[in-house]
Amino acid sequence: MVSLADARAKAFELRAAAAGGRDPLVEKRRGDIPTFREAAERVHDANRARWRSDRTAVLWWASLENHAFAIIGDMAVDRISQSDVLRCVEPMWATRTETARKVRQRIRTVLRWCQAHGATCSSTWPAK
Repeated sequence: MVSLADARAKAFELRAAAAGGRDPLVEKRRGDIPTFREAAERVHDANRARWRSDRTAVLWWASLENHAFAIIGDMAVDRISQSDVLRCVEPMWATRTETARKVRQRIRTVLRWCQAHGATCSSTWPAK
């Protein structure tokens, strides 16, 4: 239970934030958006049962770990842009085309999964 004084203080803070040009509701929702690494863990766990072998799961994770997590692993999924994805795959595109294609595909899989679960636009990110 919140006291009346605490409620008034919180209301004052939120009004001051809004008057200062910030949107407290957007900030609250942004806290629910996962990082790319967190989302990739969820996608990896969700797909593990349908993969034919454990080796597939290991290779899937290793490709993201080696090529994507250093660049976009700690970014919120709603902040990842096309240029961020290109930064992950461009260094190997000319020499390791198949690896680059797979990494790009896996990044896209994670981002589409996030979009389907509402993690790219609102606070409806499902609890683990």
